[in-house]
Amino acid sequence: MVLKSSSPARQLRTTGAHSRLALCCLVAALLTAGACGARKRLKGFGESARESAVSQANVVQRYRELYAKYGSQLTDVKKRAAPCAAKGQSSDMELELSYLRLRDTQPNMVWEWSPNHGLSTIFILAALADNGHGHLIAFDENQNWHDSEACIADLLENRFRFVFGDVHETFYEIEKEVGMPDYLFLDSWHSHLMGVWYTTEVLSRFTKHTYVSLHDVHNPTFWGDDRDDPSFRDRRDLKVWPSWMATEEGMTVSDWLLYRADACGVYTTAQSRWPSTYDAMNTMRTIYMYKDVREEGLHPEIQENSTLFFELLCESNSSEASH
Repeated sequence: MVLKSSSPARQLRTTGAHSRLALCCLVAALLTAGACGARKRLKGFGESARESAVSQANVVQRYRELYAKYGSQLTDVKKRAAPCAAKGQSSDMELELSYLRLRDTQPNMVWEWSPNHGLSTIFILAALADNGHGHLIAFDENQNWHDSEACIADLLENRFRFVFGDVHETFYEIEKEVGMPDYLFLDSWHSHLMGVWYTTEVLSRFTKHTYVSLHDVHNPTFWGDDRDDPSFRDRRDLKVWPSWMATEEGMTVSDWLLYRADACGVYTTAQSRWPSTYDAMNTMRTIYMYKDVREEGLHPEIQENSTLFFELLCESNSSEASH
């Protein structure tokens, strides 16, 4: 998808860095403190996740329950994905967490931006198939998802639709046709301008309780993408943007979430942000995942586990979104 960045935008990115850093620190404080009336216990990611910040202990506990419940099926999914995983760009853990969250929340409609080579698509479709219901619409300006088609051929019929083109255009067409999804999986062009478009044109359009995941929020290897300067992605100055800080796009969305009173269930298990949570997750994977899958992994070289998970319109939760 093409969203050209202009010189004024790059200037805005620089001049606004200090204010966004302050807001990011405040978001981090909320995540640490579990502020804004946190519930006594996080029973699930649906009907009980009604807090503005979810404590890390509750996140670990909930995933412990989900690994115990769905670990065997998840192992089968990873074996399914292995022949098609070579070009994937997600860590094993975040692929697993996405599958488990989809099993737990039971969405009827999922959108994915952008699947690229389709590794995450395998886990989404497998979760919907294991749930026994649900449909996936994937948006991208390339058709690389065919690289994974052999691993999901039996899951595509009546469950998958691919929309080719620039999502800045196709999004509005599909929204008009089918409405907004129950679950939105975002992993596209990572920039401040993309984050602004998400918050002003996409996330603000939901009218019902919705689950969202945004990839590469806590990825210490880069700051953001720039169409005019591809090398910008590799120039993260840790003196300016320390490893615990969200990426440019992630900070933009985090700033927006800070002022959304109806947002809840905000958490990440990123190693750069919550190393103790990351270690706890790996410990439970040792217990509940089969040894051969756990040790080999799909992409053991990728450790960032950078996804940010959150929910919107929590107070307007309906019977379709709860479980």
